[in-house]
Amino acid sequence: MKYQYLMADQTLFRDRDVFEIDHIPDQFEYREAQLRELAFSLGPGLHGSRPLNTILRGLPGTGKTTSVHRIFSEIDETTKRLVPVYVNCQNERSRFSVFAKIHLKLFGHLPPPTGISFGKILHDICKGMIERNSSSWSALMMPTIFSLIRFSTILSIRSFVSMKSTLEPGQASLLH
Repeated sequence: MKYQYLMADQTLFRDRDVFEIDHIPDQFEYREAQLRELAFSLGPGLHGSRPLNTILRGLPGTGKTTSVHRIFSEIDETTKRLVPVYVNCQNERSRFSVFAKIHLKLFGHLPPPTGISFGKILHDICKGMIERNSSSWSALMMPTIFSLIRFSTILSIRSFVSMKSTLEPGQASLLH
């Protein structure tokens, strides 16, 4: 009996993209209530008010990240008032790397890795948001912000939210 193995150009799967970490499925069933709650918490930001701080929790693989990606993609498509920023704290563990992700989202490029103070990066982000006329920003910290990044980074993020709120009448918000 002769076995036939898959050739290099063949696959067992119809769509390999479903195995990618950032894949958002076309059908996202049984999560309508969670999506409505998440949209509700971000809703005030669409009207220039402060979005609600939200903590998503649940077992691994239950759709938390996919829900946020779906809501963030809808925000990107529909409005410029909110700037959704996804930060995976398993990869971004330092204060600089967290704010570099925000900088990337706002300006389309990362800040210089050396030769610039953190205060300057923070100032540029706030200035960019004001110039963009954004009333707020949202960040997802995954999976557990407190266990994956240092406390000083958390304080910097909270300081940024406070500073953004005082610079501009529209506020900033965190989504943990």
